[in-house]
Amino acid sequence: MAINQNNFRTASMKKGFTLVELAIVIIIVGLIIGGILAGQNLLNNAERQKVVKEFQKYNNAMSSFKQQYNALPGDMANATTYWTGLDSWHNGDGDGYIEGFDGECLYVPVLLNTSELLNEKINLSTGGYVLPSKIKGTRFFVCSTSADWDTENGYSGIASGYSIYDKTGNYLSLAPFESSDYNGPLAAETAIYIDQKIDDGKASSGNMVAIRGFNSSVAGYQASGCITGSGAGFAASNTEGTISYDLSSKVRACRLIFWLHHLD
Repeated sequence: MAINQNNFRTASMKKGFTLVELAIVIIIVGLIIGGILAGQNLLNNAERQKVVKEFQKYNNAMSSFKQQYNALPGDMANATTYWTGLDSWHNGDGDGYIEGFDGECLYVPVLLNTSELLNEKINLSTGGYVLPSKIKGTRFFVCSTSADWDTENGYSGIASGYSIYDKTGNYLSLAPFESSDYNGPLAAETAIYIDQKIDDGKASSGNMVAIRGFNSSVAGYQASGCITGSGAGFAASNTEGTISYDLSSKVRACRLIFWLHHLD
């Protein structure tokens, strides 16, 4: 039986084209996946840079306030002497701690607004008494952990008498916007990037530390993610330098604490 050479060549060509087309499809899919991953990395880096810039902005405003008025916003005992439009409750007790129980944490944005030390006005009527962040669902606030705290409260999600890695004092923190939920807004890989940019890159030492968020639904701190070890960063055994970032976890469990000890 004679073989039709034309049919053989046509079948071979069809088979060859199919393999070439398959290779092209694989290349295109690879390029698409690579583009998606590259785009995600760009978005992640942009988010990290935003946090760094926002921290620097608020830290500079706090420092300028202390230099000009020799007091801390929220804790300032004679705020109404400088700004007559404020109410008496905007005066703090002047003890050097910006306390949550006394409401001083809430008045930090008011005083920074009034003193015009930020480049933009904070819309307190829509944003609440917090410092806004461009990271979706988060905000900054200034508070303290100190010996004279009374109770765990919604202003910070940190309980009475606690130190953070054996330290107390005023701090600037990045946390979720919702007042009832203090789960950490960032994963460990994002937190360590920020830490390396502005501090020592270690979760439990230096001027920036990371703690696990507070989960209101279970009335406790997140059980895992962000950092190694047990607890959220407050246990007596969790002293400075004993806890590391848990880079194996992708869970958003990190709350960032930027110490303001330079303002003491």
